[in-house]
Amino acid sequence: MSTFHYAEELKDMEIRLLRLHPGEWVGDLEATLYVADRSRQYTALSYAWGSTKTSNQIIVNGKIHNITFNLDRALRAIRRRTEPIVLWVDSICINQYAAVEKSHQVGLMHDIFGWATEVVAYLGDGLDRSRKDYPHRFEKLGQHPPVHFAGSRRDESVAYQYLADLWKKSPGSISENDEIVSLFSFFIAFSFESMNDSLVDEHFASLTTDNSTKDQRTQLMAERIRLFAISDWWNRMWIVQEACVAKNLTIAYGRVTMPFTFIVDATENFLQLSSLRSKELNQVMAYLAEKVYAIDTMRFRGTFGDMAHLTTTSPLLWLLRRFHTRKSSEPRDKVFALLRLAQDLKKERVFQNSDVHIKADYDIHISDLFSSVAYEIILQTGLIWMTTFDLLAKSRTDIPSWVPDWSSENIAPGFDQRRFRLQGEIPLHFNASRAMFKQRPVDLPTCNGATISSVW
Repeated sequence: MSTFHYAEELKDMEIRLLRLHPGEWVGDLEATLYVADRSRQYTALSYAWGSTKTSNQIIVNGKIHNITFNLDRALRAIRRRTEPIVLWVDSICINQYAAVEKSHQVGLMHDIFGWATEVVAYLGDGLDRSRKDYPHRFEKLGQHPPVHFAGSRRDESVAYQYLADLWKKSPGSISENDEIVSLFSFFIAFSFESMNDSLVDEHFASLTTDNSTKDQRTQLMAERIRLFAISDWWNRMWIVQEACVAKNLTIAYGRVTMPFTFIVDATENFLQLSSLRSKELNQVMAYLAEKVYAIDTMRFRGTFGDMAHLTTTSPLLWLLRRFHTRKSSEPRDKVFALLRLAQDLKKERVFQNSDVHIKADYDIHISDLFSSVAYEIILQTGLIWMTTFDLLAKSRTDIPSWVPDWSSENIAPGFDQRRFRLQGEIPLHFNASRAMFKQRPVDLPTCNGATISSVW
């Protein structure tokens, strides 16, 4: 069978959509790729690329298209048995080898995920892929029917009953699928405001009268939450935009799906309860809550009025600092993934007079891109805004000394990252003219009309 090649170039607002054909869990992946516009209904897939090695295959329009292992698993998780599903998948719907098309389509991704009827975020399956029996365990996972929590009140009673029945079993007799269903049932149980201390005590106490077994099951639940919380998806740079603009965000994990809002409510309600004293559960739920809230606060940008006290007037600078630890295999994406969100923040009038003029362009050299970003921020803020954090947290040597390494995931020695969260940023004490540079800087900025003796 021949290798797939992209036959046509996309025009203006055109996109490609992937009709994933129905099939069994371990059956060959087959799909049809076609050109469409925004009027078509589709589901956008959000996932972590993982290794860029294309070790798996999908048959697209009758030809072989190589894909990553993670994408293979994501497509199998959302594929239906009896009917097709129309998807937008970045690595297939964008010609990754055409720089002009890729740059244009990346510029549209904010719209593509916003237009989608639903965004499905695939977080993996919780299985240990380093184990020799992983293929067998993955195949067994697919033998179970998919479970969809729709977000209704009915889910509450179903989740309670499922937990009660499941936790009566011996911990060693629970299947991988049951572990995932029990995890999501746990989220359901804590997602409703009707939960209170006495109900929690009564429910968990009724699961077992054997304290040692109860402790063991609590530890197992804590481990399931931990595995869910350390999924690579939470740390991916592009998910900041993909999740934030979604009309309906659904989390897929193994064979189970659930609205993202359930997890938001579950973490919030859990941490407010005083009667549940499990140290393990408290720790992992607090860790998960930090991941969840980072996304949720961006999804509901109306809450940004609380950020009026921030010292920076640049939305792009705020976003770069806020999400600098997230991962991306392409260094330019550490900037490109935030450009449209920066424009959104300006529209919310959180940041004034801060237009973002940088466009996605994969032909630009990384050094030139990072320098342009630094220069634009300087023009926006009128501040000597660079801090020890900005300049010392570098992992690249091919950029000018005065330009921060926007691709770095490092934190400068002695830097307190908490001061760069929603509560505020390090105060800046120097405000120079907003016309600091007469031309785009190449290596070192030239200051016009001011002498700087010190910057705090």
